[in-house]
Amino acid sequence: MNIKKIFDVLLCHVYYETESILNDAKVLHITDTPLVSHGALLKFIKEIKPDYIIHTGDIVDNIKLELYPDRIDDYKKSAKKFISELMKYSDNIIIAIGNHDDYKFISDTFKEILVIEKFRVVDIENKKFLLVHDVKDIFKRNDFDDFDYILYGHTYYNDEIEKKYNFYNGLESINLIYPKLNIVQKFKYPRGTDDSRLMKFRLGI
Repeated sequence: MNIKKIFDVLLCHVYYETESILNDAKVLHITDTPLVSHGALLKFIKEIKPDYIIHTGDIVDNIKLELYPDRIDDYKKSAKKFISELMKYSDNIIIAIGNHDDYKFISDTFKEILVIEKFRVVDIENKKFLLVHDVKDIFKRNDFDDFDYILYGHTYYNDEIEKKYNFYNGLESINLIYPKLNIVQKFKYPRGTDDSRLMKFRLGI
């Protein structure tokens, strides 16, 4: 019986075995993070010490800002707190803004991090990452072979193109990428995350 796993699941932590975390440059990919998941994600990040953190949008996913713009103050408060905490654990943070984010607020508040309004290609540890919130925004591209990792969130598509290239959906798992080693580890989000996302991955909101 794995006592640590039982403990972590019951307490809504991110379960992982300490010895599974490799001693090499690490890129952490998360997305669509409701407020209920923030504490557990920060605990996980503090422990594994990623060199880079990539968030592919909807920073406070339980606040559907696109649908409920009157909740902007709640969004700003929670988003600012979460990103400020992330900055304690990594000097390299990239955020690809989601449909429930406020681009101007995030980019104006955090000028020291890279904030992507739509999609962008970034070089990390000599590997090319294509970052986007909604993968439909890049489906018309014909250069997927040029990228080592394509990271996104927002919803599930099960498109054939995803099976052919290196697409990684941050909704399905927390992705821990070791670019130099060409290794990707996947971890489950803390218990309650999907419920708090309000079944977003099915509704596509």
